[in-house]
Parts: sequence; C-alpha cells; structure tokens
Amino acid sequence: MFLEDGYESTCKNMFKSWEDSGSFTLKEKTVLIARAPEPDDIIWENADIPRLRLARNIFLSYLVGLLILASGGVIQYYLQYFQLKIKDPVTSSYFSYVTSVIVNIYNSIIVQFLILVTKSEGHVTKTGLDQSLMIKICLYSFFNAGIFYSLASILAQ
Repeated sequence: MFLEDGYESTCKNMFKSWEDSGSFTLKEKTVLIARAPEPDDIIWENADIPRLRLARNIFLSYLVGLLILASGGVIQYYLQYFQLKIKDPVTSSYFSYVTSVIVNIYNSIIVQFLILVTKSEGHVTKTGLDQSLMIKICLYSFFNAGIFYSLASILAQ
C-alpha cells in the first residue's frame, strides 16, 4: 500500500468505526457521514447557517407559536363562556356558528403565520422545511380545533 504502517491501521480503525456508527473521529473532531441531499433540494441561501442558530430559530418559532395558540385558547374560552350565558336557543345556535367561524379563521391565521416563521428558520433543505411546516400545522390545528375547543367548553361551565 501507499500508506505507512502506522497510518494503515489508523485508517482501518477509522473506517471500522464509520461502519459501526456512521461517524468517526478525525483530529479530535467527530465527522458524521450521511447521504448528501439532491442539489435541487438544497436552499443555498441557508447552507452556511450554523446548526445552533437553526435550533434557536426553531425553538423561537415554537415559542411564539405557542403564545399565539394560547391566545386562541383564551378567545375560545370567552366565546364558550358568553355562549353559555345566552338563554335564547336561536341566539345561542347563531353564536355557536359564529364561534366555529372564528376558530376556522384563527386556524387560517395560524397556518399563514407558521408558513412565514418556518421559512425564516433557515432550513438547509426544502424537505426539512416542508417537514417542519407540516408538523407545526398538524400540531397547532389539532390543539386549536380539538383540545382547546373541548377544554374551553369544560372550563366555561
């Protein structure tokens, strides 16, 4: 071989380590090896964003989204509270319709907000961006239309 004796055993150990875990250590730094994404899947503007900054941006987007979601829960609570105070069945039925329309509008606002915030997180691939967006939309819609609506109904009584 072209390698000196000491280097040959080091290379064999390095590749044995890579086969076991998908990473190896080179000059005291861990090198991860993974399949590269397709070039058209990469968002080149975000390619140089550090992972720590990406993680911070994702955390902040979830935090701000949680605050918006909580405000939606408070709105739903008060809508349920006022609906229970109405004694007239026709007005109560109308108010129930208005409540469902407000929840749907709020869901639309949350989706638009999530699209805006997820794009600003700085994902390196379009696939990562789409996955992050779908997870958020599913979670936030589930909580806003399902959990908060039921919780508001229980607490308002």
